[in-house]
Amino acid sequence: MPNKNTATIGFAAGGSLFCRGRRAALIALLSAAAVTAAIPSSVMSSEKKIKEYDKEIKSTSAELKKIEDDLRKKRGERDAERRKEESFRKELKRIDSALSSLNARRREINVQIRRARVRLVDAQKSLSSARSGVSKSGAELKRTANLLWLNKNMYSVFDAGARRFESRDIMLSRKDTFRNACRIESDCEAQVVKWDAAAKELAALEKKMGENLDQQKILKEEKGRLLTDSTARRVAIEDEIKELGETSKALHDMISQLETKKKQTGEELLARARDRAASSKYQGTLDWPARGDIVLKFGKNKRDDIDTPIISNGIRIKPSGHSDVLASAGGECVFAGSFRSYGQMVVIDHGGTLYTVYGMLDEITVSDGEKLSAGQKIGSSGNGADGVVYYEVRHDGHPVDPLNWLKR
Repeated sequence: MPNKNTATIGFAAGGSLFCRGRRAALIALLSAAAVTAAIPSSVMSSEKKIKEYDKEIKSTSAELKKIEDDLRKKRGERDAERRKEESFRKELKRIDSALSSLNARRREINVQIRRARVRLVDAQKSLSSARSGVSKSGAELKRTANLLWLNKNMYSVFDAGARRFESRDIMLSRKDTFRNACRIESDCEAQVVKWDAAAKELAALEKKMGENLDQQKILKEEKGRLLTDSTARRVAIEDEIKELGETSKALHDMISQLETKKKQTGEELLARARDRAASSKYQGTLDWPARGDIVLKFGKNKRDDIDTPIISNGIRIKPSGHSDVLASAGGECVFAGSFRSYGQMVVIDHGGTLYTVYGMLDEITVSDGEKLSAGQKIGSSGNGADGVVYYEVRHDGHPVDPLNWLKR
């Protein structure tokens, strides 16, 4: 490869000068830039490429295995979180059902408490009224007894006999009234005790029910938080699974591409070997394009007028005068036309990986796509000191010394 102090004689890429397709690809192949880029691939043999593909496939497969192991692990974690979520949802459903039942029962108890308190108030009013009745009837009975005692000392025997019967009836009536008032008082006291106890019992039950409700609410809050946490973990795991899945697919695609490249490289290796074998048969058999002196040889050339060595990809032939330029072997003309500073140029494809290039022609007598035979005239050289023919041989994509391919 030429260094910074070395000039190179070859064919630079012609940009838009050339058409698309094989012609453009050929000119790119002939360009100095393409030659420079081709040097690494010539150093890196196809066999080395295949080994590198094998190494990449092995490395990528190992990475893929790790990713798929992670995927299996993450899927297991996701499924476990799903089961937890389902369990928490069932618990929450059960708690909601329990809360609904407790609230309904609590409402019933509150209704019963209100009723008990109303009955207690009524019983207390009745007891107060009964106690007032007992007090009143007791006072009446006592007053009647006092009057009878006084009357017994004040009236005559006749009168006393008549009043005795009357007073006895009154006393009996007052006693009955008093006893009835006492019974009512006793019944009212029992009712007060009954409804007071019922109200207290219901209040205690309502309090316990409230505590149960609070416990269930706390439990619901805890289960809800656990469900939220589990859902968040499951979503995060699913994001990881998605990313791992995408990575897995990318690695599968990469392995597939590497396998394809490996196969293509193997096929290219076989094809190139066949092409090289087909092209190598021309070595030492090519006809000279023109007769004359070689004024510039292949490879490094030193000139007296400049200090910088010149690297040439071909040779320059100086005919003795105006001369026909001939095809070195049979093939197809793949380029015929002007090419930058090399003037009129013809490129012939001889099959396999062999091309010959003829530059600095005075005229061209063939055209693109024309089938040519060995020794057929393709153009002519010019007259005078500048009437030289540039001749280049390309084998397997690289310039080679034409003297090794031309007839001795």
